[in-house]
Amino acid sequence: MNTLHELAQECGWCYAQVEKMLRCGKCKKRSYCSKACQLNDWKLGLHKQWCGNSGEFGHDVVARSTIDGQFGMFATRHFARGAKLLVERWAATKKGTSLSDSDISEGMRQAAVKLMPRETSDVASKFKLNAFETPDGSEGLYIHFAYANHSCMPNASHHSITSPIGLKILVASRAIEPDEEVCIQYVSVEGEAKLAQRGQPIGSVFREWWGFECECVACKTPALRAELTRMCELDSAIVACTASDVREPEGPRRFDEALCQGAELISLYDELGVSPAHYVRTYHLLFQLGVTRRTTLAQARKYIQLAWENQLLLVGRETVCEEASRLAELVRAPETHQAYLAGEA
Repeated sequence: MNTLHELAQECGWCYAQVEKMLRCGKCKKRSYCSKACQLNDWKLGLHKQWCGNSGEFGHDVVARSTIDGQFGMFATRHFARGAKLLVERWAATKKGTSLSDSDISEGMRQAAVKLMPRETSDVASKFKLNAFETPDGSEGLYIHFAYANHSCMPNASHHSITSPIGLKILVASRAIEPDEEVCIQYVSVEGEAKLAQRGQPIGSVFREWWGFECECVACKTPALRAELTRMCELDSAIVACTASDVREPEGPRRFDEALCQGAELISLYDELGVSPAHYVRTYHLLFQLGVTRRTTLAQARKYIQLAWENQLLLVGRETVCEEASRLAELVRAPETHQAYLAGEA
């Protein structure tokens, strides 16, 4: 039976642990070591937006031991598709080999110690196994997000939102039930496609970088693995087409084929129950193909609308998100895209 990880109650802003914690008066879940941290989290951490609108670590999701003796993240209640499981800021950031530790509190250091590898307490050593890429190309260490294990068919996905403190949200890709382990995908679909182009199996990356053999349902089921492989192939083909020129002699035919491949890819998404993020990426790519010609312009308008709607499902309508803003602008004015009717010239 899974047991709760020995995590004491932590401050929602600085991760400190004190004898008498304060609680958010609204959601009654998020805890703080001081009024100053509560105020910082309300304003800078955007808890004023997410209070009651997302899950909280230690309440709605918890860290528990898994059957292999490691730890994982588990839901304690039902989450609908698109629901927000967690909102967390980075505890530390690193650009290249340089660790920016001037703002790392003692509470953050103590919380990071519990992450793998456990044989060291050095914060910098925690990045290889636990860090997430941030929009500016650096790495961010997210203490609670790090407890989510990998699955090739994950039930959650993480996304950055516009914030000076590197806020990320963890979103349910499909409905998650109580006591179900919350898993994310360590390597994205596009990342796996790039590995395939180099002839590097995804399994070798898991072994060499994270030191494990993936035994998720997809890796144990050849038919599912074949469908995931097909997803990568279709994604790569569509990306390659967006990088080509529709004005070439074979351009229109190639673009039409890619649009058909897109329809097949969306059908696979529907069948497998993937994250809305997959839909955002593919609909945006299909928009870029369709917007090049008048004959496919109506399709393009539909695709960019669907991309925007799925992005909002991920981050919420009230969230400041650069990607959502860009998509909204294309919904409003598709003619602003650089490829608009490029095939008609």
